[in-house]
Amino acid sequence: MITYLPFIFLGLISGSFLNVLIYRLPLKKSFIFSRSHCPNCKSKIPLYRNIPIISYLIQFGKCHNCSNKISLQYPFVESLSAFFWYWGAANLLSYDAVLFILITNILIVISFIDIKTMEINIYLVLLSIIFLSVYGLFVSENTSNMLYGSIVGCGYLGFVFLLTSLIFKKQTMGLGDLQLIIVLGAWIGPGNILVSIFLASLFGVIFLVIANVINKHNKITHLPFAPFLSLSSIITYMMNIDIFNYLIGY
Repeated sequence: MITYLPFIFLGLISGSFLNVLIYRLPLKKSFIFSRSHCPNCKSKIPLYRNIPIISYLIQFGKCHNCSNKISLQYPFVESLSAFFWYWGAANLLSYDAVLFILITNILIVISFIDIKTMEINIYLVLLSIIFLSVYGLFVSENTSNMLYGSIVGCGYLGFVFLLTSLIFKKQTMGLGDLQLIIVLGAWIGPGNILVSIFLASLFGVIFLVIANVINKHNKITHLPFAPFLSLSSIITYMMNIDIFNYLIGY
């Protein structure tokens, strides 16, 4: 565990930057030249009060200047990023670890922005495609599997999208979900993307039922799908099971 402390540390720093992206990208604000500040009182946050997780704990989850509550999203995203950095370093070879960290970090940002805005940031999708393309061209020995994964995932989800839209006579899924599935299909392959879509749908249904039971007076009718697709794809990847080979006994 001690060996991987530098990766955990880098993951925490990365998570702090991901929080900046989650907040600023939907607002179209600069995430490079502008200092971090409290969304409530707008006071700038000095570096010594911007230490991942530690600052949150020391300040009891409140802004030092105005005492406004800081969302649990911030330490959660930092912890999640640190875990993915650790897992990638501990379980994968160098290039695979780098790709895993890049894709999971991008998926974190996509998912939280989707939760907040019900939109998937196309630039993050394109960035993921660039990373996967570089990996496919220069590292992967099975580029065709990546291509098949995108085609199978997009084809299957596109069919579901058209079918459900015709049945319910309204758009049941965002086009951003189809764009995201191209990325996820290339990342985890044609067999596993089908498993991932199934799991994402299952997770979504379970969440919807539980949420509506808890909140009876304000029923939820629409859910952001990116968080469930991302979660299921990451789980599928980490389980390291190629479903096609598994089913035929290889």
